[in-house]
Amino acid sequence: MPVLRDAHMPTHVLAITDAPVLPRLQPNPVPMHPILAPINAELFATKFSNDVAQLSSLYTTPGSLMPVPFWNTKTRSQEVTLPVIPLVAPHPASLPLLIFYGLGLHRNYEPLPLPLPPSPGSPLPDSTQFRPPSRRRSNDTGPLVGTSTGLLATYLLPIPVIEEYPAADVMATKMCELCSYAELEAYSEYNRGLWQNILSLAPTDTDVIDIARIAWNVTKEARWLQSRYREFETRGRRPSIVSVASPPLSPR
Repeated sequence: MPVLRDAHMPTHVLAITDAPVLPRLQPNPVPMHPILAPINAELFATKFSNDVAQLSSLYTTPGSLMPVPFWNTKTRSQEVTLPVIPLVAPHPASLPLLIFYGLGLHRNYEPLPLPLPPSPGSPLPDSTQFRPPSRRRSNDTGPLVGTSTGLLATYLLPIPVIEEYPAADVMATKMCELCSYAELEAYSEYNRGLWQNILSLAPTDTDVIDIARIAWNVTKEARWLQSRYREFETRGRRPSIVSVASPPLSPR
């Protein structure tokens, strides 16, 4: 694999597919193109709890040397050879994002702290004089607020929907209003797949789990609301608030 930088070198690479690769059992096997995700196997084993994660720790021994990059004269670039660990996942497309946040690699990109408020009597900077008031309550806390882990939500929900956190019902209504049918289907497929990956790999970071659960529940309810609206539009009458009351949320 090509080496982009020589810090924090991976030890292995995951070959992610949605079905086991059994070429010898098929006379004409269908070509598969797995997603390749480089990992540190020891770190992966501590951040995920499923069987594959625990198995990955057996591929390394404590104190073993990291793979050493070499210079490829043909490609004129640094490369490294890594052993491959096969991994079957419910939704390969969303797994790299889960691995990135599940391993805690996003913390290398923590946002800069906000500047301290000006002292009494000092003029406000131009950038803050006309800042609109935030609709979020000052005492709101949760996985979507104040940490770089919360940035995971921006991959799963539109920004205006995230701004309504923590009111899940308002978030779902906003998502229903903002997204077209095709957009909501795409969000639904991705967030469902991410949640299935979480159930399969069992990450240990509870914030990552909570964000994915919230995103899937909100998306599921928004899709249900949109289907109700479409049903009423087909019948030629406007739905009432009571008639589109949503069912209780569940992470399943």
